[in-house]
Amino acid sequence: MLQKVEIINSFIQGFGIFFGVIAGTAVTICSQWLMNKRVEKQKIKNIAIELTFMQQQIKSWLSSFSLYRNAINGDALETWAEYIDVSKVLKTSLIESFTSGLIYKHLDNSLAADIQLALTDLSIAMEQVINKKISEQRMNFDKKKAIVDLNFFEKKLKQHEKAVTKALQCLG
Repeated sequence: MLQKVEIINSFIQGFGIFFGVIAGTAVTICSQWLMNKRVEKQKIKNIAIELTFMQQQIKSWLSSFSLYRNAINGDALETWAEYIDVSKVLKTSLIESFTSGLIYKHLDNSLAADIQLALTDLSIAMEQVINKKISEQRMNFDKKKAIVDLNFFEKKLKQHEKAVTKALQCLG
């Protein structure tokens, strides 16, 4: 009889250990899942902050382009002195979200591609191109060419503004 009790106790103890391991694993998996959700939520907030800042910057640059257009149309380009700093955007979280694939969970492929294009265009290289074109116009003013260049840059910025606005809506 004593041997039977020992066998039952051993069986119950083994069963308890087994369920303890299962319960511990379940708790670990659940806590890790919750932690990942919290981290992902924070990353999305960071992306939204960067997109909001980008949206504000684009509006500022479009306003500067409007003043530039007025200077061109008024043949007063020499009075317009502003540097268009299109590389001044936050992009760390956005770039990381493309690398990790997080952005694709929240934006469709077309919109993600538009945001990636905006990140490419809003760079030091584009900043140098824009400001070089403006400097060239100051030295050798050609009204038609200046307007063509300005229309091109405004169109690009408006496309990026539209994509950023849509992305912000998708992110909630």
